[in-house]
Amino acid sequence: MAAIEGLNLVRDTPSEIASEETLWVELQRDGLTYDCSGLTPGPANAMPDITRWLGSQPEGSLIPGSHIGLGLGPHIRAGQALLPILRGLLKVAVDLAGSFEDCAGVCWLASRMAADPKSLESMIAGGNGTGPLPISWLMATHDTAEGHVVTEGLAYFSGQELRIRSGIAQDTSEAALLALRLANQVIHMGGLEGSERFTGPDGLVLTLEPSGDGGLIDVRRD
Repeated sequence: MAAIEGLNLVRDTPSEIASEETLWVELQRDGLTYDCSGLTPGPANAMPDITRWLGSQPEGSLIPGSHIGLGLGPHIRAGQALLPILRGLLKVAVDLAGSFEDCAGVCWLASRMAADPKSLESMIAGGNGTGPLPISWLMATHDTAEGHVVTEGLAYFSGQELRIRSGIAQDTSEAALLALRLANQVIHMGGLEGSERFTGPDGLVLTLEPSGDGGLIDVRRD
């Protein structure tokens, strides 16, 4: 970690209390702090529930207990959806992954998606400033029995997920792409409180409307 440019070790567990029950490391870059867990001799992190990989998937099964966790420090957790904080977290994650020769991938727990380090680095290239977010990694899509497409991971940013109603797109693959485009707009808007109309790239007019409890954004043809 010391070899990563701009990333500093602020503090770790004092040696007199470090044990198999407790070990934490706090990292800092550009005034933001991050908590790192799962390091030996501390307790191992739970195996992440990964449903999909982007890029090269490792051969064989992942080894239990070999997962390093990275999260926001306590003073910035409330701002987890703010783009500068998110971009900082992603850059640290990519740099950490690149510092471990045997790192198989980086997992985003909110979407249950993983990507190999090189693919993720390519996705966030230029993302420290105004570059595009790796939305296809930050958010997954799933087909429902009713033929709809729903997102998984958007709630990290807005507390809401999207549901693309069946019949809007030609097939579920096209609906998934539409969901990613709309999710990117919802993220930049900071969520959706009321009904909004959007025009798709093909000129299709859509209505986005939050459900009664606000946790689901229903997308339908206008």
